[in-house]
Amino acid sequence: MFDYLFRFETEAEALTALAGTEWVGLGESNQAVFRASRPGSSIWRTEPILAEAVWDNTDPDNPVLTSMQITSDDFWLLLATPAHDPSIHNLPGWVHATDRQLAINNASLPPEQQFYFIIDTILLPEEMNAVIRLTNMPAGSNYPFGAAP
Repeated sequence: MFDYLFRFETEAEALTALAGTEWVGLGESNQAVFRASRPGSSIWRTEPILAEAVWDNTDPDNPVLTSMQITSDDFWLLLATPAHDPSIHNLPGWVHATDRQLAINNASLPPEQQFYFIIDTILLPEEMNAVIRLTNMPAGSNYPFGAAP
């Protein structure tokens, strides 16, 4: 599978920007929704986690939140396709493309060699390093977040 990240300011902006593509269609109430019409593909919202919540578990029966989870303020989408499609890189909001199987295969390599799975990106290394993880990731994707070269 190949994963493509998209970043927009809002969901409305994303729906407008991708309107007329195969990734936005009409829902039950005739309003725009994200959908993957290509066989074997899917699209969904994801959120970059920039800092995990921190809990004080001194009293296990009454944990205390000491620091909130921090997520990106932007609206992010993850699009997955069974085959790489370079034309997706030209869609509005596209920022990153990866080969999921290469990420899985490279997990045992030293950190400096684990990034061969990145096909293309416009994200700066510091932007990639700021992400601890993404929510709603596909099972087994095993991307090494927070350690870009």
